[in-house]
Amino acid sequence: MKTYAIESWISLHRFTPGRRSYAARLMKTAARARNLDDVVALCDAIIASEKEQIALQKKWNNQQTAAPAGSWSPELLALDVVLDRQVGQLRDLLAALAALGDSPRSRAAQTLLTAHFARGVAYYTQCIVEDEAARVGELVDALQAAPEDVASATVEESVAAVRATHTTYDALVHDTKPPALTSFKAVKDADLANQRRFLDLVTDVLALTRRLADGDAVRDALLATVVVQDAEIAAALRAKRKLKDVDPDSGTPTDDDATD
Repeated sequence: MKTYAIESWISLHRFTPGRRSYAARLMKTAARARNLDDVVALCDAIIASEKEQIALQKKWNNQQTAAPAGSWSPELLALDVVLDRQVGQLRDLLAALAALGDSPRSRAAQTLLTAHFARGVAYYTQCIVEDEAARVGELVDALQAAPEDVASATVEESVAAVRATHTTYDALVHDTKPPALTSFKAVKDADLANQRRFLDLVTDVLALTRRLADGDAVRDALLATVVVQDAEIAAALRAKRKLKDVDPDSGTPTDDDATD
C-alpha cells in the first residue's frame, strides 16, 4: 500500500550505508565539476550521516560477539573466584566440624550448616554476579546475627574472610555501570532515515536537471553510480545472495553484511 513516505514513490532498492556513502562521493565530484553547490551540500550531509551509521552498526555488531562478562572489571572477576573459594571453604569446614561427634562445637557447626548451606555452595556461587552479591550478603548478615554459634563452631576467621571479600565485591558490583548498549531498533531507525535522505538527493537531482538545458547529460553524470549500485543490489536479490556492503571511499566490497 502506498504511504506518503518517500520510499513508496521512488523505485530504488534499499542501499547499504557504504553504498549510499560511496554513491554520494561520486555524485559530489560530478556536482562540484558543474558548480551545483546545493547537490554538493546534500552529498556532504549524506557522507557524514553514513559515517555515523557505519560506526553505529559496528558498535552493535561488537555487542553481539562480546563475552557476557564484558561489562565487569577484571578486578571484580578475580574477586569472584576468591569469594567462591572462601564460601566453599566455609561450608567444607562446617561439614568437617559437624562430623566430629556430639559436642557443643559440632552441634553449632551442624546448626550453621543446616541453616545456611541446605541448598549447597552452588546456591551462592553458581549464579550471575548481582545475585551472588545479594545472596552472599544475606549469608554474611545471618552469620553476623548468630555470633554465639559462629564462636562455638570456631569458624570466626573463615566467616571474617568471607565478610571482608564480600564487602569489596558488593561495592564493585554496585559501583560498576555497564556500558550503554546500542539497540537494534536504533540501528534500523538510523538506516531508514539515511535511506530516505539518499532518496531525497536522487529526487532533488531529477528535479534540478529538468530545468537545465543539458539536463539529460548532467542527470546521467550524477546518477550513473546510483544506477550501477541499484543493479548490483537487484542482481544479489535475484540470486538470493547475501548482500555485502562496500567501502564508502573506494567502493570495493567488504566483509560487512547489509543491515537486515
